[in-house]
Amino acid sequence: MKSKLSVKEKNMESKRLSMKMKWVKQWQEKNMKSKKVKQRLSMKRKTVKKRLLSPASLSACPLPTMGSLSDILPGDLVEKILLSYPLKRLLRLKSVSKSWDQLLTSPDFMKLRSLSFLPDSQPRVLYLDYWKNKVMFLYGVKDWLFHGISKLRAPRSLHFGDSTRWGLMVASHGILCCLSRLIIDKRRWDYFYVVNPTTGRQNSITDFPGAFAHHFGFYFDPILHNFKILAQVEVMHQSTEVNDIMYVMFDSSTGQWRRPQNSIPDRSCTSAPMVSIENTCYYMYKDNQNLVAFNMDREEGEIIFVQELLRGSDFRILEWDGRLALLQSTNVLDVKVWVLIDKKFSQVIHVDMHKLCSYVLRNIQHCCLFGKTLIIYGDGRFEGYNIMSGQLISSSVDIQVGNCGYFIAYNPTLYSWNYS
Repeated sequence: MKSKLSVKEKNMESKRLSMKMKWVKQWQEKNMKSKKVKQRLSMKRKTVKKRLLSPASLSACPLPTMGSLSDILPGDLVEKILLSYPLKRLLRLKSVSKSWDQLLTSPDFMKLRSLSFLPDSQPRVLYLDYWKNKVMFLYGVKDWLFHGISKLRAPRSLHFGDSTRWGLMVASHGILCCLSRLIIDKRRWDYFYVVNPTTGRQNSITDFPGAFAHHFGFYFDPILHNFKILAQVEVMHQSTEVNDIMYVMFDSSTGQWRRPQNSIPDRSCTSAPMVSIENTCYYMYKDNQNLVAFNMDREEGEIIFVQELLRGSDFRILEWDGRLALLQSTNVLDVKVWVLIDKKFSQVIHVDMHKLCSYVLRNIQHCCLFGKTLIIYGDGRFEGYNIMSGQLISSSVDIQVGNCGYFIAYNPTLYSWNYS
């Protein structure tokens, strides 16, 4: 009896094992099918992304609407697609709707685009070429320096003909404020206008009667899309034949010129241009060479003492990748660069370019810093220096380029402003 029972138990156990193995096999097959489906879906997603982000697809497909993309694709993928768009396509997309305009001109998107490696998003230098009556630009690619004619759209007063011999540009968040002086029969007229060289938009600013500007600062608010101009002007009194020097401010939110809310020493500065960084305009005192930092939001200034750093050499203040830099140079191209950190200047660069050059510049007219490149212009000659490699940059710029005006570092942007 025991043997019969044991045989029966063995048969039952064998059946249970067989059922278990069958169930395991079915589960494995089902799991394998699920993995294959997931792999196929993943491959399809990658293919779709690759097609969406390919240059051929970006240039051939019709402009999407904001809703059509956001309903189908996640936000980060939409952002990635937009960052891959060339500038011309973004400009078209920007004009489709208000929602696209708000997205493409948001500070976050502008920051991400500035960090991309697209050629039209890279920083460059704008400068005025009086002989060609053009706004030129310089940009660096590895160890080469290239130049060309800017597509800057602006009023006729930007171009420098026989009757106009003076002009300045100040940049803030990729928007330029330009000042041009027209001189006819010993009479002078100053013109302010705001322009975005990337989009081509420009607006003339209501002029201030009976005055001309010595220098000026500019601030564009990337959040509110308003701007302010701070100008040191000379007001001419024909009755007394005495000219007054004062500061005036233009506020785009009101469309009017007025005096700043807090007083500024009227005779405190030179004719050198101001430098705009974030919401602060910096300029040098005329007598004691201290630095003035004027907050354009609060409309108040403070003094930063830098006189000990400026003795015995030429100096100028520059904007360098969102920081204030002070550049000292001599005619033998001994260059030092100081950066403002916590209201103190610290030396970050010292280079003797004379050891790398076979000549001496008798008159250094302009210097500019952008990215890893230092540009020096003087005696009709450009010199570029790579800060990282410590070597001169090969240049496609002609040695004799004419009489060049003020140089300014510029970062392309799609920002616009509310003033019209």
